[in-house]
Amino acid sequence: MRDSRVATGDKRSYFDIKWLFIIGIVAFLVVFEVFPMVYMFIKSFFPEKSFSLASYKKTYGYELNRISLRNTLVSAFGTMILGTLIAFPLAWLVGRTNLY
Repeated sequence: MRDSRVATGDKRSYFDIKWLFIIGIVAFLVVFEVFPMVYMFIKSFFPEKSFSLASYKKTYGYELNRISLRNTLVSAFGTMILGTLIAFPLAWLVGRTNLY
């Protein structure tokens, strides 16, 4: 049975409540996560109202902090590579076969 709106060409759209939740969640994340991170990032380059890399020089002047940064980047890169190597074949199998 066809919907009467489709048959008559009625193009009224109805508001879907899920979009209200999606917009609310995105707004919450932007206000409480994105804005503070952007503010801190910009503030790190302008600690006293002028451009300076002094805070980065001080932070990464310590050997332990440089080692920690290197380990974090190596771990993130390794996780990305391994995740891709595992996920790509599985996605291919699900997409090309009836593996589900």
